[in-house]
Amino acid sequence: MESFNNLTHHKITEELKNKMRSIPLVGDETIKPYENSEFFLLDIPINSIRPTALYVLERNIDFLNSLLNEVPLFELSGITKTSFGIVAPPIIEVHDGMFILLDGQNRLWLARNKGVESLHCIVITNVNTPMPVLPVEWDEVGVFKDKPAVSRRYNPLLENPSAFYRNLGILGSEGQRKIKVCIDFDDVISLKEDYLKYYADEYNNGVVDSEIKIRAYNDKEEQIEHLKLSVSAVNTIKAMQKQHYDITIVTSRGINEGTIAEEILRMHGIYLPVIKVGPDSKYPHYSNAEIVIDNKLSHLEEVTANPVRKNTLYLFGGEHQNGDIKTVSSWEELAVILGIELVG
Repeated sequence: MESFNNLTHHKITEELKNKMRSIPLVGDETIKPYENSEFFLLDIPINSIRPTALYVLERNIDFLNSLLNEVPLFELSGITKTSFGIVAPPIIEVHDGMFILLDGQNRLWLARNKGVESLHCIVITNVNTPMPVLPVEWDEVGVFKDKPAVSRRYNPLLENPSAFYRNLGILGSEGQRKIKVCIDFDDVISLKEDYLKYYADEYNNGVVDSEIKIRAYNDKEEQIEHLKLSVSAVNTIKAMQKQHYDITIVTSRGINEGTIAEEILRMHGIYLPVIKVGPDSKYPHYSNAEIVIDNKLSHLEEVTANPVRKNTLYLFGGEHQNGDIKTVSSWEELAVILGIELVG
């Protein structure tokens, strides 16, 4: 680690120090890791800083590149207001004589790739809680379109490392940025075909026609009792909610049928916004998401028509020849792809 005496110091305000001291842990807001810490604003050589993730995302790098004309991202001296929100210098904690990066890895990777040698960073010493992840080397960090299955090396001494993330919301960061996800409901989360078969057997001599589908979708009592959700879907979505995913359900159901779906989700402990598009296109919602999961190829192909899209599209089940769309056969497979740890 570079000696502090050999580094360029910049003035850090008492206001920023006080904000830093108020930052809690994600898992316990009563614990303030920086309560008795010291804070410095220093020019740190990037190669002296140890990253803590094994990846950066293409879409994040592209976004930061687009901001360079508006914001001096590599020379911030404090919390800065911008057109997209607030941003702070990269944050570094000192542990065992190492500069360990807490927040700002995409920015440091971009700067390093552009030949920038050092950045203004907030450096924190005397931290009273351990880091949730272990430091890695820059040559281990790859550029990915999606989060890789192995994204970090978690601290093996902690039973629940995620609880030790610092809640950096007041500094323009969430510690882990929320990834926007849109998920279809029927045949992706729900076991719709099993329910339609039951309903047809019960009311139409086993024939599933358009009329029986309409009746089945609007029969609240029967859906509440007999429309089941995939257990693996419920487990994966709950695990995603606990991590860094911002999930919205987008369904082709109308208002009435969609409200029933909402109630069924709540019965399983899933409280998410449900957008009911009815016969309208899902494109306005899917185009703004970073990850989209649907079982109808046509819904996803609408999105691929946008030449500047930045999202990843997953067809749930089925086969196709569209190279812009990935296929996933189960929720267990999706959990592996997204790096979601399932319990139980």
